[in-house]
Amino acid sequence: MRERTLRWFWAMLLVVLPLIGGAQLRPAVLWQLGSGGNPFAISVNGNRLFTQLDNYLYIAVWDLPAQRLIRTIFVPENARYRGHHLESLTASASPDGSRVGISLSQLIEGIRLVRFKVIDANAGLELWHRDFDPDTVAEAGLSCFSLDGQQVALMVVRSDGENRLLLLRASDGQLLQEYLVPFGVSAMRYLPNGRLIVSGVDLNWRVWIWDVFSEAPRPAQNLPAGARAFIQRLAPDGTYLLAAGDYPQDWYALFEVATGRLIRYEQPGFRITDIEFTSDADICLLAGFEQTPPYAGILQVRRISTGSIERTISPEVVDSILAHPLRPEVFVGGSIWNWATGQLVGYVGGVRSLPARVRFSADSQLVLIEEREQVRLHRAIDGQLRLLLPPFERVAQSALSPDGRFVAVASSEGLFVYTVPDGTLVLTRAGSVEAVAFSPDGRLMASMSPTETLLYSMPAATLLQSLPGDRGALVFSPDGRHLVAGHRIWQLPETNLVAMLHPSTTIAAFSPEGRWILSGSSEETCTEWYGCHMEGDLSLWRTDTWQNPGTVKTLGGVESITFLPNSTQVLVGLNQSWKWIEGGVVDGALIIYQLPDLQPSVLAGGALPAVARSATGRYLFTAHQNLEQDHGRVWARNWLTLWRVQSTEVQPRIRYEEGAFQEVGTPIEVDISPDEQLIAWVREEGVVVIARNPLFTPYGDVNEDGCVDDADLLSVLMAFGSAQPDADVNGDGVVDDADLLTVLFHFGSGC
Repeated sequence: MRERTLRWFWAMLLVVLPLIGGAQLRPAVLWQLGSGGNPFAISVNGNRLFTQLDNYLYIAVWDLPAQRLIRTIFVPENARYRGHHLESLTASASPDGSRVGISLSQLIEGIRLVRFKVIDANAGLELWHRDFDPDTVAEAGLSCFSLDGQQVALMVVRSDGENRLLLLRASDGQLLQEYLVPFGVSAMRYLPNGRLIVSGVDLNWRVWIWDVFSEAPRPAQNLPAGARAFIQRLAPDGTYLLAAGDYPQDWYALFEVATGRLIRYEQPGFRITDIEFTSDADICLLAGFEQTPPYAGILQVRRISTGSIERTISPEVVDSILAHPLRPEVFVGGSIWNWATGQLVGYVGGVRSLPARVRFSADSQLVLIEEREQVRLHRAIDGQLRLLLPPFERVAQSALSPDGRFVAVASSEGLFVYTVPDGTLVLTRAGSVEAVAFSPDGRLMASMSPTETLLYSMPAATLLQSLPGDRGALVFSPDGRHLVAGHRIWQLPETNLVAMLHPSTTIAAFSPEGRWILSGSSEETCTEWYGCHMEGDLSLWRTDTWQNPGTVKTLGGVESITFLPNSTQVLVGLNQSWKWIEGGVVDGALIIYQLPDLQPSVLAGGALPAVARSATGRYLFTAHQNLEQDHGRVWARNWLTLWRVQSTEVQPRIRYEEGAFQEVGTPIEVDISPDEQLIAWVREEGVVVIARNPLFTPYGDVNEDGCVDDADLLSVLMAFGSAQPDADVNGDGVVDDADLLTVLFHFGSGC
């Protein structure tokens, strides 16, 4: 009996372990790319930059020499869940850039949380945190690491209004010393000689300066009556204090730290948003914007000794600024400027605006990344930049030719076609263009605007035909013989109009062999009593007869259409969001429709799902957001799922939660490389992620052991003539000669 029980136990363990391992398996990230955000700290060697995204919801860690995003760190206490209210949050970084200190004060359903924590910037993991009794401490404020990284200075405000300066051991948070501070601290800095200087204002708005380890706090020379200092910065060598305020008019002031003497008080004539000292001990920067339309950004470079204006730079937007410790450069939001020359140096991570779309090239070697204002090509395996196109006013869509020789951009300014990799402009056509696409063989290119649809011959880029304009889908058939342009279907190359879709068609797709076209629409419908909701329809067409077997209404707008390999099923992503005066709900679903009767079955729920199908149809990669309620709180969780498609079966193989959606942002775009080895997704905070496909095995690997060998050949032979999904390599519903040839052709792959 005992032996039988043990055999049963080990048998069950062997079955369960692979399932557990698969459920926890996550894609191995190769590289990431993202937009800059607002800078708040930089390492002393200038190699590592820290920026905050979405008001400190995420902290981005950047490798500046490599122009690479190392990671984003989620601040869960800042997640905007129902019943959570963040009162304050500040962050600092250690001089070597290895750690981040975060201090925050938050109300969670009426209960106050006051916390300071230190995070490993390389791993993104919390090292330690220190919680304060909310009955005695009301707020955790500014923090600052000593230059040797051994101590952290932290300001806290007690419930009775007292300000306290805490010196903590950086390794574990142990309290080393505590000081009473007679003012609210606005700036802190450790100096190279170990001194700690703090400054701030008291309840009467008088500026104070304190050399903590050597003297008592003392007030600085009085500012003009009524002046209130909201921003303060200490010079790197501790010589000067820079202050700024907006009452009675925007002003800045310069103090001598050693004596508290007011050196200068001026009103520059524009709104000041930030101030900063540079690496040059005699230069300071004033950032802001004009007080009258168009409210242009201003970055003023001033000499400290004389107060003279060296130059004025005009960035598009100026919020927070941060000076490079070694070079004459300043980070203005996500852009980098040389303050000595007034020239734009570039962008943090090389990204000008938020990435929106990502696509692999036909040979899987390149990744096309489309931003709102720019288009770029990177090497897929390591992220090396291969081509950066000039900025556009607004990018509507971009496309890479199948042979990888051309990249086309449809923008609000016109159509532009460039060669790869040298970026030579070979075609331009003025006027707003909304869509562009290449035929599968690369011999044709189409562009579409509301006024005209143009057909070009490639690679000569010569205009062949001008057709009526439209909006919506622009899709070539797999054989290149038909083109869907908006709600019209054209036969090529004759450009005969063969069918008309619904006028509100926004999306369309051909089945893999080109037999079917499925089109979808998405419209917002509003009523007085029930608010607004999304609805649409699906319409199926046969390409041999141009008959319409059926049209069905959908409970949501059609966002994506993906045919499965057998062409008897199609996966549709629906936007089922709806809203009313006081709020709204973001929702959606992935639904499989059977062809040709369009009978639906729900595959997965989740808001605004994104879908990508691999070249062979073996894999689906989806991303969606689930809304969940827990004790009255609403949580939105982000799921990435890799599905295995075998004949008519679609099974989730790897499904993992990225965390609450605020941790990484909702994925808004996904893709699988044509060789099926890589996956990519774009998150809403503007981060592109390229990772290995953890499901990948060579094509023809029936038993998925990573090697196409005798075992796979035997599996196909034993199932020959049946509909066994595992042995149906090409997923056409029957195990036949085609599956046998696939295994033979790929025999030895991966072994």
